[in-house]
Amino acid sequence: MKQHALLFILFSGFYFLYKFFTNKLLNFKNLILNGFVLLFGVGIPFASLCMYFSHLGLFEKFWWWTWVYPRTYATQIPWSEGKLNFMISFPGIFYSTWLLQILALLGLLAIIFKETWDKKIFIIGFFIFSLVAVSVAFYFYPHYFLLAMPALALLVAAGAEAVSSAFKKNKGSFLLKYGGLLVVAFFLSISLSHEKSYLFEKSSKEVATTTYPGQPFVAAQVYGKYIDENSKPDDKIAILGSEPEIYFYSKRRAATGFVYTYEMMKEHPHVHEFETQMISEIEAAKPKFIIYVNVGTSWFSVKINNIDTTIYHWGFQYINDNYQRIGIVSVNNGNEASYCWDTPQSPCNQNADNWMGIYKRKEELQKPNNQ
Repeated sequence: MKQHALLFILFSGFYFLYKFFTNKLLNFKNLILNGFVLLFGVGIPFASLCMYFSHLGLFEKFWWWTWVYPRTYATQIPWSEGKLNFMISFPGIFYSTWLLQILALLGLLAIIFKETWDKKIFIIGFFIFSLVAVSVAFYFYPHYFLLAMPALALLVAAGAEAVSSAFKKNKGSFLLKYGGLLVVAFFLSISLSHEKSYLFEKSSKEVATTTYPGQPFVAAQVYGKYIDENSKPDDKIAILGSEPEIYFYSKRRAATGFVYTYEMMKEHPHVHEFETQMISEIEAAKPKFIIYVNVGTSWFSVKINNIDTTIYHWGFQYINDNYQRIGIVSVNNGNEASYCWDTPQSPCNQNADNWMGIYKRKEELQKPNNQ
């Protein structure tokens, strides 16, 4: 659930009221009727979710995680840190799409100087609300910029139309008449060429390792497959770190409701509560496998002065008392992931800074793999 999308609901209300109050005939009966339809369309999906979680007996948790805790989440990053987040994320986005952004700027100017007020208010308003949605809480994670893509696509289309229209006015040669189309095609081809390797040449494994060096994304598939082949469908697993994709790859349920640990590595009043709850859930479930992720970004990449280390100390002790390592993978930057599977005769050595280990519960070691 992405709460930032509330900005799009607010935009729809804003544009709805703009259209009403700019109408020469103010019909308040239509305002009430159409306003009800708008609110009904907004409310039905939300009400359906509320009823679904209420049916499961999870409404309180649903409400807490989607509406109560996000107020804490949204106030953790000061603007001074937000600017740094933006400067880290935006240059890569700009580099691969700068020509399209020029088209978007041309489209913005064309809309301002040539289009009707209805189009100006809709497209520019949509763009502004989208930028606010991206900026909420100042995290500026790269995927947050996707919220601005629909509005940017409209501006790019407007820019392409402006260029094409400028050339079509020329009644000369074919090249002049369709020059706008050629310019737009050129801009698109250059933007695609920046991502040629990513989109057309690399395998999914190569994309993961080059885009996210030092991250255990490929290794997560290997461990997920191993767990799938060496456990029963009703076995549970736990991951100490933030690699929830392993639950998906392994087709196994989590031993805890905390499928990632970022929120335990921040400064807010709920940190210790989250840690103790995760610990109690794992201890009660006694998962067949635990995966420990010793990669900084799988916990949280920002240094915190007063970090609560309860989950760290408990994790090492709990694994040491109840589990035995059966494999480890090194995922250091710039190097191919190096896998090692422990045997009594040949235990693995761990010398890498970034690694991920898989551990099996000791009383399960004597059982056949799928029992």
